[in-house]
Amino acid sequence: MNRQLHKCLLIIGFTFYWFQINCQVNIVNPKEIYLGKIKEVYSTTWVLKMKHKNWESQYLDIERGYTFNEDGTKSIFETTDYNPDGSIRYSEVFNYNKQIDKEKETLLDSLGNPIRRYGPMGLEYIQYKYSDGKIIEETEENEKHELQFKTIYFYQDGKLIKADHFDKAGTKVNQLIYNDQGRKIEQIHCSNEEKLWYRKFFYDDKGFLIRQQEIDLKGKITSETFFEYTFDQYVNWIEELKTTGKTQYRTKREFQYYL
Repeated sequence: MNRQLHKCLLIIGFTFYWFQINCQVNIVNPKEIYLGKIKEVYSTTWVLKMKHKNWESQYLDIERGYTFNEDGTKSIFETTDYNPDGSIRYSEVFNYNKQIDKEKETLLDSLGNPIRRYGPMGLEYIQYKYSDGKIIEETEENEKHELQFKTIYFYQDGKLIKADHFDKAGTKVNQLIYNDQGRKIEQIHCSNEEKLWYRKFFYDDKGFLIRQQEIDLKGKITSETFFEYTFDQYVNWIEELKTTGKTQYRTKREFQYYL
């Protein structure tokens, strides 16, 4: 690829990235943004103990893939989760074109926020309250329409500064603190108003998470996680290395692009 074309792709990628983060209430993690005319993307994650050097012989954790139509819409999603002994814990293939199960199809509101999705609890329904185009309250219900979580968002000078997260009993279990760029920098775990421990997040100049710390109430770091990324010519990340203590998680992504 010549330098001029590469430069154009970088400009297009940055423009798209700016559009994404400035048109959503809660800023998108750049890890989840796909750039370029993608046909297929597959990711594989391994768990590696430090004393080993051969990734592929270690614990295979998850395989996941998307196939896209030429207009950018998703066509097929497939995922397989593995147990440490190599047996399959969970596997699913979903064809968006055939719409096999419309209940699993994510529905969005007019601002692009999901109001129905299929998540860890099964079918989830989300409702929002807005003020000046910003979410000020979010509630999440299960498929029986029973309240599970509630989040209240707070703004200052039009910028998101914090969010309080409550469980179905109305107990505050998390408080999220955001920086001027709208990125989560602190997560306080609590039981109602009593702090239990907290987590801090650190980013690079592109907005990618590069370090995460878990800290007790005495200020002692009890756990620290580091993230490293490798990118392709379209500025999509193709490898992530996550290191926590003596354990590493390596994720590789393979892209096929429409010509």
